[in-house]
Amino acid sequence: MSMKQNGLALALIAMTSAACAHSPAPEPAPEAVYVAPAPAPTAAPEETMLARVYFLSEANLQAGVDPLLLSVDRVVSKVTPARGVLDAMFQGPTDAEYAQGLVFVSSGATGFQRLRVENGVAHVELTGGCSSAGSSVTIANLITATLKQFPSVMHVRIYDANGQTQNPNGPGDSIPACLMP
Repeated sequence: MSMKQNGLALALIAMTSAACAHSPAPEPAPEAVYVAPAPAPTAAPEETMLARVYFLSEANLQAGVDPLLLSVDRVVSKVTPARGVLDAMFQGPTDAEYAQGLVFVSSGATGFQRLRVENGVAHVELTGGCSSAGSSVTIANLITATLKQFPSVMHVRIYDANGQTQNPNGPGDSIPACLMP
């Protein structure tokens, strides 16, 4: 190797050493920062109202005094109040209301699957069983009193689970034959 080549090699070694000696230490990776996602937009709170739900007063029934049905207040949606009161009725009285002698008369029904109000008539189709068991007080009494509190309901037509009622097109209220005493 010539002197010139030796010098060049030494210069390269020196530059490499200098570059390595003076290069700054690598910076540590930045810490991960957790950014919580923005909360999902919330729907506007639903407007509610107080409405009445009727139950049978066992004490009044046993004493033979009116009224047989007594109302209690429930909070329901202003958008679908008729559905709200029927849902509340099928949930039955609270423990405190039950302790006061109020009972839900189901007549074998477990709920309802259709409800529509048109031209002043509420149409309710029951689910589950349907039997008056010879009683003159049935679920029809509770449904009718509960729905007629609304100005838009003048008549109530109740249908059994097969879609049958005694007077589907006539004037006034109608119940299925299974709810007759």
